[in-house]
Amino acid sequence: DFFGRAKKSDNKKDYFCNSFAINCSMNFFSTKPTDDANFRTLLPSWEKSEEQIDQRLTSFNSRYTFSAKEKDIETGYSYFGARYYTSDLSIWLSVDPMSDKYPSLSPYNYCANNPIKLIDPNGMDIELTFYRGSNGENSQNEFTKTVNGGLGGQFEAYYSKGKNGGYLLNLKATEGGGDVSKMSPESKAFYNELKGMIDDHNTTSEVNVKCGSSKVVIGDFTKSTIDIGDINQFDNMRKGAATKQGKLIHELSEQFGKAKGMSYNSAHQKGINAENRVNASTRGKESYQRGYMRQEYMKNGSTTIYNFNTSNPIIRVTKSY
Repeated sequence: DFFGRAKKSDNKKDYFCNSFAINCSMNFFSTKPTDDANFRTLLPSWEKSEEQIDQRLTSFNSRYTFSAKEKDIETGYSYFGARYYTSDLSIWLSVDPMSDKYPSLSPYNYCANNPIKLIDPNGMDIELTFYRGSNGENSQNEFTKTVNGGLGGQFEAYYSKGKNGGYLLNLKATEGGGDVSKMSPESKAFYNELKGMIDDHNTTSEVNVKCGSSKVVIGDFTKSTIDIGDINQFDNMRKGAATKQGKLIHELSEQFGKAKGMSYNSAHQKGINAENRVNASTRGKESYQRGYMRQEYMKNGSTTIYNFNTSNPIIRVTKSY
């Protein structure tokens, strides 16, 4: 209780939380002897980081402790989905599957030993190669703005060096952010789709990102190329039935499927499904003519038709209802 005491009373239960030092001690208990509550102490990481002291007033025993992850009953380890964590040693029990890409870091580390700023990209690698646009546009800046624009201010994109000379896409919490519950359903869908592709270490999807290419219209499955200039001609998140984030996730999902060995038709349908979730709409019929494309989207009982003029390096999109 050297640094303060917090007390909350709801007329039924009183709780106290004592904090001796950052990452040193945290106590949680109820003053009512009949309550189902635990008393736990968090000690320094060089001792035993999670349960040095564990006292109970009743038989109640929570399997969720400070990590908010479920403890395995048989082993006593915390299960994080991809790896088990031991509180006794404050390390993972198996190596990071991508450890060969980061030889300067311990293979047992968590998100480069910086859990305050970063979240663990424990999955699919998306390696991007950025190209300057025909008029000098910075495709990386445009790509980053589109990604960040779909994350509701809670997360943002950052990049690390890829093994093939490109940039690995990762996500981190913004300052004061990182709360998925504060995101809109569309932003949450975008985050989940994007993180789902990042979270699979078994495959690396290599994608070329261009801006204003006369040879690519939105995306080219065969060439593993997307045009962020075309993608950014669509609506902003939650401002229409076909958004730039929906188009981006469609193209990335297609490339993810391709890297997994899917045919174009299967990967394309995968992309449509992901796009629908992000747009909160349903993509319908589409038609193609020389220099023009037409796609229908249904949302909230109405249909919006998006017409693309593809005769210019960056497409021009108009809408009709």
